[in-house]
Amino acid sequence: MLGKETNELSIPLLGDIRLLRHDILKHRGVLTEDKSKRLQVFDYLVGGQYIAFSESDIEQLVRAIKAALDNMVLAATGTDPEFRKVWRLQ
Repeated sequence: MLGKETNELSIPLLGDIRLLRHDILKHRGVLTEDKSKRLQVFDYLVGGQYIAFSESDIEQLVRAIKAALDNMVLAATGTDPEFRKVWRLQ
């Protein structure tokens, strides 16, 4: 996939979302200390506090995910629009 092995495809933002999702589901929305130390993008979040995002935060999060996917596609396929499958952000 994209000229890389599956385990080489890494988007730190999505890894952080996975960690936050776990604590939201398993710890009633409270970020655990061990997860707060593993966060790469949301490293400003503090363990022991509730995980809460505003509408603006979520909008920025979606834009960041789209940009990360777009960058991954650009890195793998170049600028040829024929091979671009992810929309371009403006």
